[in-house]
Amino acid sequence: MIKIRELTKSNVVDLNGAPHRAESIQVKSPSARGGSSIYKIRFRNLISHQKLDQTFKGEDTIAEMDVE
Repeated sequence: MIKIRELTKSNVVDLNGAPHRAESIQVKSPSARGGSSIYKIRFRNLISHQKLDQTFKGEDTIAEMDVE
């Protein structure tokens, strides 16, 4: 498991049982104190090549995959 704030574009993760690679990562910091950063990530399915947009908080975790 990897934290979302440590995710890079080269990471391959498991979403819905399929391998996805992060294409773009946008970080939005809250204007209020104590708010957690929001990460908007566009993933590309490595099998079907479909795009998937997801929003996470920095402390969320996601399963990382090894792909050869």
